[in-house]
Amino acid sequence: MLDKIKSYSIWDAHGHMGCYKLFNNPGSDAASILKIMDLCGIERVCVSHLAALEADVTFGNDMVAQAIVQSEGRIMGYAAVNPFEKELVIPELTRCFDRLNFSAIKLHASLIDCPADSQLYEPVYAFAHKRRLAVMAHNFPDINKMEKICDKYCDAFFIQAHYGSAWDGASEPECFTLAKNAPNFYVDCAGSKVLTGVIEKTVDAIGPEKLIFGTDFTFLDPRHQLGYVVFSKINEEHKRMILRENFKRILSFKKAGA
Repeated sequence: MLDKIKSYSIWDAHGHMGCYKLFNNPGSDAASILKIMDLCGIERVCVSHLAALEADVTFGNDMVAQAIVQSEGRIMGYAAVNPFEKELVIPELTRCFDRLNFSAIKLHASLIDCPADSQLYEPVYAFAHKRRLAVMAHNFPDINKMEKICDKYCDAFFIQAHYGSAWDGASEPECFTLAKNAPNFYVDCAGSKVLTGVIEKTVDAIGPEKLIFGTDFTFLDPRHQLGYVVFSKINEEHKRMILRENFKRILSFKKAGA
């Protein structure tokens, strides 16, 4: 089984570093992450630091920057900002992308206690639009609000975490409609509870080009999450798109600052 998994080039779009306040997530430093990546055959993983998502933006982003260097780019970086620190949002994003080689932006509206449709995020979305960056969120707003955001910031790419697998296979998540209709909206498949056949149904519903592989590592072990994609009943081309090519393509549009 591991030989089969390692036959794919895998980019994990959803990872975390650092300690979490609600439960233990061991192995969340760069060295431990690389060890698991080697064990599972994961080529690259894009991570945010939990401190940056909630308590200390600069410290958390600095820890990710160190991991990028330490891993020689195998660990990629999600930049995080505090929308309430209005005067620091653009300088911090500029620092992350112009000096620290980050790859994308991560929001976690519930951890920072600011809903993703708040006007406080408009500078973040505008920055992503200008730079053609991906923005992953744990919880984007409802479909009507998110549709307007996707349309207004059409050169940014928006990734809704978890919903590619976090449904019962019967009642499609609301965000699937947006994934079908908005060219810059995607979902990832990170999830702790994945029912048999859900990956196949997600691909049927939104198309393989709109599903991105993520594991929520280090909250969740990537091994079982690799398994439910690698051993799903979808064709090999679609597996390779999900496991690597979709996320790689999105990141390839990143533009440098003026």
